[in-house]
Amino acid sequence: MPELAIEDRQAINDLSYAYAFYCDTAKYAQCAELFAEDAVFDETCLGIPRAEGLAAIRATFAATDPRAVVYFIHYVTSIWIYEGGAGIAKAICYLRGEGAFSNGARPLVLGYYDDVYAKIDGRWLIKSRTLVPFAPPSGWTFPTAAGSTIGHSPVG
Repeated sequence: MPELAIEDRQAINDLSYAYAFYCDTAKYAQCAELFAEDAVFDETCLGIPRAEGLAAIRATFAATDPRAVVYFIHYVTSIWIYEGGAGIAKAICYLRGEGAFSNGARPLVLGYYDDVYAKIDGRWLIKSRTLVPFAPPSGWTFPTAAGSTIGHSPVG
């Protein structure tokens, strides 16, 4: 597989950072637009249903009630693009995610994103993103727009 140009590597890095920023600033519609039309979003380790296709990904992000998130911060580091070329790239990036929800939950996620990116019409997009925890996520009861919660029950 041919190597990626430095410009492509930087665009993929920027895409990972944009995802974190949009999530953490409650710009959920913009976050969803970072995904390809046929993308897969898998955070089932948090109890969030797997979303296949852009419409399902948009619905997943739309279900998040920004008023219920006091704060959440994605610390994304160590982006390693280990395979790439011909419009496809594979990478992992470490994640430490922590925050507070209005329901009292104090989530902590330690893991990495296992990603596939695709260059579509000259723009890199997320083709698949799977969250892989290093340790069991804790404090994860995520409030949704409907007032229900998804995810793990709060832990210690």
